[in-house]
Amino acid sequence: MSQTTILLWTAIAEAVWLAPVGLYYQYNRDTMTVRRKRILLTTATIIFLAIMTIAAVISLCQ
Repeated sequence: MSQTTILLWTAIAEAVWLAPVGLYYQYNRDTMTVRRKRILLTTATIIFLAIMTIAAVISLCQ
């Protein structure tokens, strides 16, 4: 895969994951507890970093 293809798939994966999470957070943030907000945002960050790491490893292994 080329660098452009890897970046494209990474962007698609991030959009598919973060868009629903962001919308859920936006519409429910007033009723969510602090603990639940922290768990949601931490999970979103960890998955974001995992996807970026996988893309970097694939890119470097070529």
